[in-house]
Amino acid sequence: MDTFRENFKAIYLPSVGLLFTVVFGIVESLNRHATQKLSESNNRLAESNVKVSLLPFLNSPDPGQRKMALLLADALDPVFAADAASILSKNDPNQTVRFSARSTLEVLLSSPEKEIRELAKKSLDQTDIMNELRRENLLQSLQDAQNYIDGGGPDRFDKALELYQTVIERLSKESVDNLNQKLLTEAEKNYQKNNKELAATAYRQLFADFNH
Repeated sequence: MDTFRENFKAIYLPSVGLLFTVVFGIVESLNRHATQKLSESNNRLAESNVKVSLLPFLNSPDPGQRKMALLLADALDPVFAADAASILSKNDPNQTVRFSARSTLEVLLSSPEKEIRELAKKSLDQTDIMNELRRENLLQSLQDAQNYIDGGGPDRFDKALELYQTVIERLSKESVDNLNQKLLTEAEKNYQKNNKELAATAYRQLFADFNH
């Protein structure tokens, strides 16, 4: 019996101690990992809640609140800020807010993340197109073309196409090059083939982001 006890102490007790140490280490590691994951999840949830809370301010009738909401969005999440700035820089009725949104996009052009740089570049290109449409008084032409298509009538596509062609002719080459080239090619090909409905539909889709 004494020999058994001595062997147990010599062989098994150190093994049990090692096993306890290993298991304790694994449990601690899992706990830390779970805590980290929970913390990350809570942070994402908090960010999501803040974004949702900013939406009413981004759509506020007060331009000051829209500007402030964009600044907060920029501090929170650059992708969210780029999306918000893209909309405000093109469509906000207040010139100061549009300029502020454009400035946000220009800063995001220097982001270390490629996705954000590309998003900012695309948004700035669209903003420049919108500004040109506004300067050349072409936004009403786009609205009239859409109204012709929706209004019915035997010559609705002819009238809409005439307006779309005028818009394309009056835009600068840079703006035309920054339009969706796939849709532009589709519209032009159908126009040349006298497929009026298909051409008008493609032009409508081409200018959908600018027709407000």
